[in-house]
Amino acid sequence: MRREKRYVVGLHLIKVGVILVALASLCWNSAPSQAQISEFNGVEVPGTVVAHIAASNDYKYNSPSIAILPDGTYLISHDVTGNNAPTPKPTYVHRSTDQGQTWNQISTVNSLTWANLYNIGNDVYLMGNSGGSFVIYKSTDGGVNWTSPVSSTTGRIGQSNATTSYHTGPMPLVEHDGRLWRSIETRIPGGSSNDLYAGVMSIAIGDDLLDASNWTFSNRILSQDSWLPGNAFNSWREGNVVVDRDENLVNLIRVDPPKGSQEVAAIMRVQDANTITFDPNNDIIDFNGGAKKFTIRYDAGTDRYWTFANIITPYNADPTVLPSSHRNIVALVESPDLRNWDVNRIVVQDLSDMEYIGFQYWDWQFEGADMVAASRTAYPDGLGGAIRFHDANFITFHRVEDFATKRPTQSLVADTNNNRVMRYELTETNQWMPVGQFELGNSFAGTGLNKPMGLAKDSEGHVYIGEQTDGGRVLRFDSSGNFLNVIATEGVGFTGRPESLVVGPTGDLYMSVAFGANSDKVYKIDPSTGNASVFIDTNFSGGSLNNPRAIAFGDDGNLYVADRENNVFRRFDGMTGAFLGDLYTADNPEGLVWDEFQSKLIGAYRDGGDANLVELGAAGGASTLYNVSDIGRALGIVVIEGDIYWSDWDNGKVYKLKGTNMLATSLAGLSGPGHLIEADPIPIGERSWTHSGSSNWSDWNNWTYWSRPDSPAEVAMFGSAISSNATIALDATYELRGLRFRDDNRYTISGAGQIILESEEAGSPAILDVQEQYHYLDVDVLMTDDVHATMGDGARLYFEAELDLGGNQLFSFGPGRLWVSGDFVMNGGRVVVDGQSAFSFGTNSNATLDGDFQFIPDESLSLALGQSFDLLNGVGYLGNETFDDILLPALPSGLVWDLSSFYNDGIVTVAAAAAGDFDSDGDVDADDLAIWQSNFGMNAGAERTNGDADEDGDVDGMDLLAWQRQFTGANPLTSQASSQVVPEPGATLLFLAHCAAYVCSWSRQLSRF
Repeated sequence: MRREKRYVVGLHLIKVGVILVALASLCWNSAPSQAQISEFNGVEVPGTVVAHIAASNDYKYNSPSIAILPDGTYLISHDVTGNNAPTPKPTYVHRSTDQGQTWNQISTVNSLTWANLYNIGNDVYLMGNSGGSFVIYKSTDGGVNWTSPVSSTTGRIGQSNATTSYHTGPMPLVEHDGRLWRSIETRIPGGSSNDLYAGVMSIAIGDDLLDASNWTFSNRILSQDSWLPGNAFNSWREGNVVVDRDENLVNLIRVDPPKGSQEVAAIMRVQDANTITFDPNNDIIDFNGGAKKFTIRYDAGTDRYWTFANIITPYNADPTVLPSSHRNIVALVESPDLRNWDVNRIVVQDLSDMEYIGFQYWDWQFEGADMVAASRTAYPDGLGGAIRFHDANFITFHRVEDFATKRPTQSLVADTNNNRVMRYELTETNQWMPVGQFELGNSFAGTGLNKPMGLAKDSEGHVYIGEQTDGGRVLRFDSSGNFLNVIATEGVGFTGRPESLVVGPTGDLYMSVAFGANSDKVYKIDPSTGNASVFIDTNFSGGSLNNPRAIAFGDDGNLYVADRENNVFRRFDGMTGAFLGDLYTADNPEGLVWDEFQSKLIGAYRDGGDANLVELGAAGGASTLYNVSDIGRALGIVVIEGDIYWSDWDNGKVYKLKGTNMLATSLAGLSGPGHLIEADPIPIGERSWTHSGSSNWSDWNNWTYWSRPDSPAEVAMFGSAISSNATIALDATYELRGLRFRDDNRYTISGAGQIILESEEAGSPAILDVQEQYHYLDVDVLMTDDVHATMGDGARLYFEAELDLGGNQLFSFGPGRLWVSGDFVMNGGRVVVDGQSAFSFGTNSNATLDGDFQFIPDESLSLALGQSFDLLNGVGYLGNETFDDILLPALPSGLVWDLSSFYNDGIVTVAAAAAGDFDSDGDVDADDLAIWQSNFGMNAGAERTNGDADEDGDVDGMDLLAWQRQFTGANPLTSQASSQVVPEPGATLLFLAHCAAYVCSWSRQLSRF
C-alpha cells in the first residue's frame, strides 16, 4: 500500500493566504527594483534606512514590525529602549507610500514595547507590552492616531500583577478554526528573564480585539534545562503560531542554548484554545538560527514555510560566543514540513565585526512575488557605529525579489597561491559572502589542486579548472564541487601551462597556455574525449602569440585574446582560428571578458605596475572604466548581473566597479587571485556531503550550503569530499528522494536511524545512483515509492540492514549490482532487473520473497535462441523462499523461457519451444489445444501460433497428433486436473471425429445466413 502524501495545510490558512496575496496583488503592480544599499553619512548601509539613532544618545531601536495596508501603504513600527530612552518607552510608526523607497514617521505610541503590527482591512493594531501588561492599540486612519488601552474593554488584555508579567515580540498571527491565534509568554516579576512560561492566546474572528473578555489564554509551560543533554535548554521565547501539514496548530518557538551548541527550536502543540502541550523527546528540532527571533509564514504558491534566520556558518561561528549572539548573517530559509529547514539564499551579511554588526528581529510580509521586511540593524554610521551588535542604531527596510524563483547569485574565484577555488555569494552588501571551498575534497585523481588559475563553466553547470604549473591538469567538477574527471594533462594532451579557459559556442573548451615549454598557443579541447588540438598556434598567418593571458568569446562568435608580450588585444575567427586583426594596442593586456548583459568586451592591461580597466570597441579603440594607480594586475574579470568585478593578483583582492574610476572592495585576504566566473548556485534538491563538520548526518556543516538532505524533495550526494573510506553516522529517520554515490573511496552510512526513499513529485520515482566503488547502507531502508537504481560498471550498493520495498518496485539498471546482505521484505513489491547484472543476496541475507520478480531487458541485450541471463545471485541463501511470480518478456513464436535453473543459479535461458506449444509458454497443455481447436480447418497461411505444429501452412489432424505426443499438461478430454497422462491414440481419433462433426455443423450454420 502506498503511503498517502499529506502535504496539505489548514483550510483557513490557505484562504487567508490567498486573500492576502490577492489584496497585495491589487496594490503591488510590479514594485520598483530598488537599491538595496543606502548611502548614509558616507557609509553604505544594507537596505533602505527607515530610522537612525546615534549611539551617543545611549538608547537603541528594537522590535521592528511591518504591515501592508489595502491601499499599498507600508507601515513599520519599532520601539526605543536604553538608559536615555524617552519615558514612558515609546513605539514609533513610519509610513511609506512608494513601496519602501522613502519613509516618514507618522506617530508615536507611548508606553509600548515588543509590539507587532496587524491589520484587518483598514484597521491597524499594535499588540505588545506596556509595563508588563499585554495591551493592544488600534488605529482607523492608517497609523496616525491610536486608541489608549486604559481598561479591559479598550485594549488592556493581560494585566500584570505580582505573579505575572507578560513577554512577547513582534510575532505573527494566524487564522485557524474560526479564531485568530498568537503566541504569548509570561514570567514571574523579579525572576530570571530565562524563566518564561510559553503559551498561546486566541480570539474568535469578528470579535472586538480591544475587549479582554473576548480573548482566551491557554495554559503556559515553563521550559526545563533537562530537555537538552547537559541541561542545555536555557530558555524559550517568541513563538510562531502556524498551521502544520496535518492542519493542526503548533507554536514553533525560539530556544536559547549555551555556547558551542548546534541551534534548535521547539514545536509546542495547541490542542484547543485552553490547552497547549510539549513533548521534549520528539518535538525539539534542529534549526540553524533557532536561537534568535524569527517569523514564519506559509506560502501556498510554493507549498513551503518561509522565514529569515540569523544562521551560523563556518565563517561567522565563534564557540566562545552564545549562538543567540551570532546575528551578522541573514538567510532566507524554507521548509516543507516545519521540521526540516534549508537555506534558500543569503540575503544580507557582514563578517567584518560580529561584535558591532547585527541584522536581527526581521519581521516581514509577502507582497506579490516579493517579500518585504523590517530589520533591527546595528551597523557603522560614520558616527561611531552601534553600541554593540544587539543595540541597533538603524531600522532598515529590505525587499527580496522573486523569492520563489530567483536563485542565489554566486561566483567562483581561483585563489591560486592557496591552491583552492572559493565560492562566494553576492548579497545586499558589496562584501561577498564566503560559501565555502568550491572543490569538495583534497585529492583529485591522486593529488590536490596545484596553482588553479583558469576557470570556465559549460551549459550543464560543469566547472573546469586549469592548473598553471608544469604537468598542470584541466579538471572537471559538477556544479556542487564534486570532482568528475581529468580532461587533459600538460605534457600528455598539450604543451604549456594552462592559463585562461573559456567554453565556446559549440561546447568545446578553449585554453590558452602562456608559460612553460612550447607554450604561447590556444588549444581546443573536446570535453567528452579529452582530445586537445591546437586552435591558434604560436605563429599564425598574420602574426604570433607571446604570452596569451586571457581569452574570451564574443556574441559575434569570434575569439578574443589578450596577447600580453605583444601588447595587443586580438580577434580570431571562433570557428577556424583564422586571424581577423588587432583590436586595440595597450601595455601588457592580461584580462578579458565578454559582457553578455551589454554585449561589449571588457579588458584589463598594465600601465606600469597598475591595472587599467577599459571597454574595448568593436572597431578598435577603448574607453576608460578605471585607471587610478592604486591596484595591481587584473588577471580575471567577470560581469555578474551587469556589474563588473575583477581580481587584483598583487593585493589579493576582488573589486567591484561602481562608476568611472570608482570601486568597492568585495573580497580581501586572497593570495594571488587568478580568474573568476559566475557560478551556478547549489543545485535545488541536491545536497552534497562536504565532510566539513563532524561525521554525523545531522550536522548541517557537513553539507553544501549548510542544509542537510532531509525531505522527499532532496537527494543526498556523496562525492569527492573524502580522501579515504568514511563512515557517516545516521541516528534519526530521514525521508529522501534519493542517494548518489560517486567516489573511488567507500562510503558507509551506519547507525540506529532509517532512510525512507520517497519522491515528493507524484508519479516520479525515488533514486539510487552509484557510479563507482562499493558503498554500504548499514541502516534500515524503507521504500514508500518506486525506486530507480542506476548502477555504474563495477559499482555495488550493499544493504547491510533491512531493505523493505513497502509494496513498491525496485528497478536495477546498469552493470553494477544491488546487494542485499540483511533482511529483505517485499510486502507485495517487485524487483525489476534489466539483465546487465544480477540482483544479489549475501551470506547474511534473510529474505522474505513476498512479491514478484521481473526481467525487462536493456535495449543492448538480444533475446535470441540460446541466450542466458544471470538475473539472481546468491540463490543458495534464500532457503525455500520463492517469488510470488516471475515476469519475463514475451518471446517470438517458437521460443520459450527455460526457468529450470532460476532457483539454482539465478539464470534464465531462451530455448526452442516444443512444436505443440502454440502459445510459447513453456508447456504443452489444454491452452495449446484450445488454440488448435479454434483454428482447425485453416488450409493456408497458418503459423505455429495458429496451431500449425508441423509448419506446413494448415491446421489439421497431424498438428493435433504433434500436440498429443508432446502433451505435458492436464487431459483436456476428461477435465480432471489429476490426469497428467498423454491421451491415447484412440481418444485422439474420437476427438478428431468430434472436431469434424463440429466443423460440419459450423459450416451448415453459416449457410443459413
